[in-house]
Amino acid sequence: METQGSDHRKYRRYFNATAIVLLIGVLGLELLSIANTLPPTPTKNAQLTLSVLPPNYNPPGESQHAIFAPTNFTVYRGQIVNVTILNYTPMGESFTSPALGVNFMFSPAAPQGTPSVSHFQFIANSTGAFEFWCGFCHTVTGQYSWGGQGLSPGQPDLLKGYVTVLS
Repeated sequence: METQGSDHRKYRRYFNATAIVLLIGVLGLELLSIANTLPPTPTKNAQLTLSVLPPNYNPPGESQHAIFAPTNFTVYRGQIVNVTILNYTPMGESFTSPALGVNFMFSPAAPQGTPSVSHFQFIANSTGAFEFWCGFCHTVTGQYSWGGQGLSPGQPDLLKGYVTVLS
């Protein structure tokens, strides 16, 4: 009779040990799935590259003016935003955003079409959507005024975009 009791204790220990291992495994998988659903922690720096494309790029509306590409960026509050500008146009342009504290002017492309490369940085201190534009083509409030002309009805407002700063 003692062998049956001994066997019973062995099976019970085996069952308990198996249950504990399975429980630990399930909890581990749950922790991994929770960790995978958390948003990534923003890095201290953000890297952005912005191109200024010439009028022959044919932006929407068949404008005869250059265009920023891309026009929208998302960064996080507190990040140092490092911006690289590739200007393919034969004119000097600017990245102006009073709300972000930026007014950066950059050089034209070389005559053979090689873009000028410029760098600047700013710190995204506040959350929200902040407009930027070319200060040569827009007024201090961001209204289009290239060559003293306003926009025609339906004409897109070019050399303009948004930086969205998330918390």
